[in-house]
Amino acid sequence: MDGRSAALDGTSQWITSPDARSDVQELRSTVDAIMVGVGTVLADDPHLTYRTDAGALANRQPIRVIVDSTGRTPAEARVRDGAARTWIATAAEVGAGPAGQVDLRQLGVALYERGCRRLLLEGGPTLAGAYLREGLVDEVVGYIAPKLLGAGRAALATAGIVTIAEAIDLELIDVRRVGPDLRITALPKGR
Repeated sequence: MDGRSAALDGTSQWITSPDARSDVQELRSTVDAIMVGVGTVLADDPHLTYRTDAGALANRQPIRVIVDSTGRTPAEARVRDGAARTWIATAAEVGAGPAGQVDLRQLGVALYERGCRRLLLEGGPTLAGAYLREGLVDEVVGYIAPKLLGAGRAALATAGIVTIAEAIDLELIDVRRVGPDLRITALPKGR
């Protein structure tokens, strides 16, 4: 509830309930691609696959996109396991922005050219902040667990906001309980 995506010691599995995780699987079933930054791969080693309620891999899998400016994704990372197509998007391949990191707008063009029309950005905080800073977020779906961590990694890193006047206002379009957790869906206003 205090906006943390991991505890102070770095642990982050599992903050939300099995019900919320099942809801995320349903969300994954509706997209063409699932994206995370290389930091999430290094910290959590996620599968990033769509699994059925029974836990089996679904027949249709979204492409897994790892935003990895310098190619640090380990060869043994689970996103390379062959369960779904994976694209490690590097700055050398996609193009670099002013800071030398993957140009997110160019990445969007490249994804569109690959047939991606609906992208689920799952994390982490740095990539989410960069997408918000660039105005590339159409919808926010957030899960809030009834837990307080007090310290640790924030769910959102810098999004270029330094004062309350620059805050990104959201229009709530849905709030629902998912097991013990809350799922909030909102649209950025004026972007």
